[in-house]
Amino acid sequence: MRKLLTLSEVAERVGRTEKALRGLIFRGKFPFTKLSGKIGVEETELEKFLELSRRVTAEKAAGKEAA
Repeated sequence: MRKLLTLSEVAERVGRTEKALRGLIFRGKFPFTKLSGKIGVEETELEKFLELSRRVTAEKAAGKEAA
């Protein structure tokens, strides 16, 4: 069974404000689901997003070290 997190729960986990997350969602850069008019994020999608973010950050750091 999938777990749907509130925007408040996601903000707490990622260390961002709800407003910042809404901005990312509006720009299509953050996965979300809308249920009964409310925004939620599937826990599995959040984990995928965070893993991708970690990889991108690591690749950027590796690129700076090589330069």
